Amino acid sequence: MNNRQSSIVNSQSVLSLDPSSTVVGWSVMVSATRLIGAGLITPAMKSEPSYGRICGMRHDLRDLLDEQQPATILIEWTRGKVGKRHHGRGAGLAVYGCGVG
Repeated sequence: MNNRQSSIVNSQSVLSLDPSSTVVGWSVMVSATRLIGAGLITPAMKSEPSYGRICGMRHDLRDLLDEQQPATILIEWTRGKVGKRHHGRGAGLAVYGCGVG
């Protein structure tokens, strides 16, 4: 892709993120029918405490932002309606993190 095409794609692209404390799903689209890329950001060590996992994934997210340079970022926002079978008590770390800021 030449520089002109790259700047057109970046100026119209949308990065969609589905974050959690264990994995972040992402996709980049230019239109409803044109997927540029998709993948998962996972922690290097899944057994690490949540803070360490999240910090590690933050670095990978920064790399993704530098690489894709999206015009818009869409982040899935949790409503805290996670089923008890997933986390035992209903809400997960994303809800807790929003609550404590």
